[in-house]
Amino acid sequence: LVVVATSEGFVVPSRRRLASHRRMAVNDPLKVIGESAKYTVSAAVAATLVTRHDIATVDWVVGAICAAGANKVLKRLIKQARPPGSIEVGDDGMPSSHACAMSNLALSVLDGAQWPAYVAAGAYVTAALTYRYRAKYHTLPQLVVGAAFGAATSILWRRAE
Repeated sequence: LVVVATSEGFVVPSRRRLASHRRMAVNDPLKVIGESAKYTVSAAVAATLVTRHDIATVDWVVGAICAAGANKVLKRLIKQARPPGSIEVGDDGMPSSHACAMSNLALSVLDGAQWPAYVAAGAYVTAALTYRYRAKYHTLPQLVVGAAFGAATSILWRRAE
């Protein structure tokens, strides 16, 4: 028995949904990237804050926090459910918070970097979001809108400086 904690209480996902979720092999690179993305991104942000002691770093972290807050407000306004059978419960799906945060941070951190860094970050974000689509955490439009919103807030935040 698997129980998922949500803001509304505890939920037992359907067996079919759990079976679908387990079908993705552990050696699947998309699953490894997708399941570890929140830890990887958090560790990268923490390492950057510890190693860089400048106002630009604090600025992009504050920008990312503001983007995440605005994304939550949009979720509550739009109220679009996650895909049918999603194991993620208790939170609406539009726009995707993961897509927003990852695209926002990627663009903010890489501001002024060389093109190979953008390609690598783009590949990582794309892999993580592809996993979230395949695992039925989000629909494709939820991911696209989340990523676009994160990118837009990053660009607007930097231009406002």
